[in-house]
Amino acid sequence: MVHTAAVLAVLLASTAAAAAAAETEQSLATKLVAASHAQDYDAVVKLITVGAPINGIDKEGNNALMAAASTAGDPTKTKASSTLGVLELLLDKGADIEGASRKGYTALVWAARYGRVEAAEHLIKAGVDLDFKDNDGWNALSTAVHEGHYKIVQAIVDAGADIEAVENEGYTALMWAAEEGRLDIVGLLLSAGAKVDVQNKRGGSALMWAIYEKKTKAAALLVKAGANTNLHNEQGLTALLMAAGTGDVPSVKMFLKIKGKNRPNVNAADKSGSTPLHAACQNRHADVVQLLLRGGARTNVRDARGFSPLIVAALHENVRMTALLLATGNHDIDARGKMGNTALMTAAQEGHIDVVNALLAYKTAPGLEFVDKENGFSALSSAAYFENEETVKALVHAGASCITPTAQGWNAIELAESRAPEGKKAELVIWMKEHCLGSKELMKRAAEKRQAKKDEL
Repeated sequence: MVHTAAVLAVLLASTAAAAAAAETEQSLATKLVAASHAQDYDAVVKLITVGAPINGIDKEGNNALMAAASTAGDPTKTKASSTLGVLELLLDKGADIEGASRKGYTALVWAARYGRVEAAEHLIKAGVDLDFKDNDGWNALSTAVHEGHYKIVQAIVDAGADIEAVENEGYTALMWAAEEGRLDIVGLLLSAGAKVDVQNKRGGSALMWAIYEKKTKAAALLVKAGANTNLHNEQGLTALLMAAGTGDVPSVKMFLKIKGKNRPNVNAADKSGSTPLHAACQNRHADVVQLLLRGGARTNVRDARGFSPLIVAALHENVRMTALLLATGNHDIDARGKMGNTALMTAAQEGHIDVVNALLAYKTAPGLEFVDKENGFSALSSAAYFENEETVKALVHAGASCITPTAQGWNAIELAESRAPEGKKAELVIWMKEHCLGSKELMKRAAEKRQAKKDEL
């Protein structure tokens, strides 16, 4: 029993000593990382002398070399004896140049992130792996590009890094440069031979990313380098479609000036059937609509809903776009969507009175008696049901009939009455009975129906 207790005591003492040693080692590692980050050369020397692990990590998973690389040359680090003193010392003492944090960041990545040019150049000369990737697939080049550190990008490219390396989603360095609109870096990468039409996992190219972020000058550089303007991403979008949808007038102008085989297809459609003209109308970009029409955009193309650009313009209440489309003179004003709705019916339902008036004033008057496939509603039926008073009056003045029944047999006046507050006759209903074509006949029929019900009783 005594012997067992003695053994247990020795084991406990040994465990405690090991724990204390580990704690001391961790404490020293943390202090070494902090001193390296502060560029405190003397403190780093003392810590290494007393046994601080050269490749130990702090609680965030960073080692001393990473810390030194991230602040080398930082003028706020007043204890720095020289720009690279601490970095050189750590490498001389055997610091792992490829050591990575828990997220996969190396010393070169930290230098690239914070723009530490001399540190990056020193690590490159020391033979660091230029293409090492972090957990997200980013390398030092993509990091430097994203942060806009031209000199570091140049150093890494000149050292032979793979400029076509992609991160986990398929983005290249050129894509990041284009997206950020970093013209100098875009030019550098193109000069180094970067492939201009690589697409990421979602089909996006460098040109598309430049357009997505409205970086027209970067896009122009890519086009000049031969970027294919007619590539589609996974949604079927082209760069021109993107520009039209965001109202990017400078980029649209740039695309429409392109001549020859690489001129973008102004009528290319995405997977929903939308063309650049649809996209511009949907997002109410009248200036882009005007440019596209001048550039040859077709006005009678239908999207997956069967909508023409005119129906889309009517839906999104833009009278200027409506006027531009009608002014082409070759538009089918009564083009119908898959549910049977025309531009007039769409505008009437939404209560877009200015669009309704523009359509009614067109040289070829729109059909007033078309009905949709779902409910059999005409333009007037929809306006009456949704209590769009101005629209109702405009349609009635244009000759719309109140007699046209819906699929359920309701006429426009009855629809308006159904929406009136209980026990109260709406002013719109009174007006319609006074002005609607056929209102007398309707009132006569309504009286006959009432009499028929009395007779049944």
